[in-house]
Amino acid sequence: DSNKPVKVENIEVPAFDPKTLKITWKKTDYVYRHRIDEELYKLDLEYGREVTLTGAHSIFKLTKDGIKAEKTCNIKEGDYVAVPLAIPENDCIKEYNLAKELSQSEYHKKFSIEGVPRNIFLEKKDEIKSYLNKNYRQPYQAYYELREKSLLPIRLWHLVPDNILRNCKIKTTSPVKIPAFLTVNKELLLLLGYYIAEGWTTNICASKRIQLCLHKDEKDYIEDVKSCFKKCFSVEPYVEPPYNNAVKITVNSILIWSVFNDVLKVSHYAKQKRIPEIVFNVSKELQREFLAGWHNGDLGSTASPNLANDISYLSLF
Repeated sequence: DSNKPVKVENIEVPAFDPKTLKITWKKTDYVYRHRIDEELYKLDLEYGREVTLTGAHSIFKLTKDGIKAEKTCNIKEGDYVAVPLAIPENDCIKEYNLAKELSQSEYHKKFSIEGVPRNIFLEKKDEIKSYLNKNYRQPYQAYYELREKSLLPIRLWHLVPDNILRNCKIKTTSPVKIPAFLTVNKELLLLLGYYIAEGWTTNICASKRIQLCLHKDEKDYIEDVKSCFKKCFSVEPYVEPPYNNAVKITVNSILIWSVFNDVLKVSHYAKQKRIPEIVFNVSKELQREFLAGWHNGDLGSTASPNLANDISYLSLF
């Protein structure tokens, strides 16, 4: 609803203090949005930065009395406004609980947790059977079949203690299995960089793929991508034979496709690429890995205006 504040938790934003002229991370109490029927203002700043705001939005302006908040509609050409030279490091995402994240996927019925000990089925029997009664045609038979195979529907991930879940895998009916937890490390960020530069996802009928295309002579980069998929997802990508000097790298897996789309929330199409949100929430060291992968693939150029803007802001971290 318009103009109604919504309380939020566990969200921090960089906040500017006009007294100290420093930026620090501050907890957010609430957020809200409002409908507008007025013109928007686009501020073009030196060195290529730009931002679009409503006329009532406050922006910090340099005046003879120091830094003061001013409405955007009162900003004039030639005014000096405060912009960050750097944003404090925000190393807050260390890992993803993929069982939890993928339990919300539209394809969750295809996913199971493998390696669930028998005692979980005995201790949580009522909860498991309640779920099976609502979602399976033959719940009694399904319970014993799942117990024998040590499988649990992914929507029941919360029944498995964390220390046990960490030793489990997530699977479908295909041979591909991925860890229940995804570590946010240099291989993942390097892979995301390559993807943003040269990758895309495909969703054609039952075929869901992650694909990247590199030049046949970029052998080191091809090995980079293969190694990253192997270390992050325990999967070996298929590398097609060169065609017109290009080499296509493919991972055919609904699981990994869902991780890229539902968890990492990658963008699609060359002119619409953006930096994934995770990149702004990791250490500077990992951000450099992302930039290295992107630069290797795109040579520092992009057809996406939004990606170019994101790269500019990432340089502030």
